[in-house]
Amino acid sequence: MLVEWIHCLSGKRGKITVFPAAVSADGNTPGITLRLAENGIKICPDFRAKDISFNGKKMLSSALLEPGVPAFLRMGKSLLVACAKNAADETDWAAHYRFPLWTLFEPETLDGITCVRSPAEIPDALVRYNLAAENCLVAPYGITATIPLTAIADLF
Repeated sequence: MLVEWIHCLSGKRGKITVFPAAVSADGNTPGITLRLAENGIKICPDFRAKDISFNGKKMLSSALLEPGVPAFLRMGKSLLVACAKNAADETDWAAHYRFPLWTLFEPETLDGITCVRSPAEIPDALVRYNLAAENCLVAPYGITATIPLTAIADLF
């Protein structure tokens, strides 16, 4: 089992292959520990960590990163999208990812509303399409998971 990740604000990509693995938030700030689990990777927040969320919801206990299912992990001012994979799985879950593009989605139908050239353009897109941040999901272009805009709007 391994975890591939993308830092959504810088486009940096990485891979974790040895577990348990400690991942810090911003620099040396406590973050999370990734542990092998029977059915994926268990994400365990450090009890000293602040502002850790999984798919837009504050982490109060551990969460499971299921194989083949991309998920968002926020630690302070860092936003990662990560996917657990079996080592033999050659499927590229982020094959269509294009940094720094982002897509805005309608939350009930998941219809794409618009694509912006960078996260900094999201506020202008909300005005242009007469949308409230509360009524919008977002994702880096080409990523199949979405996150509520309100959960990450302060990062842009």
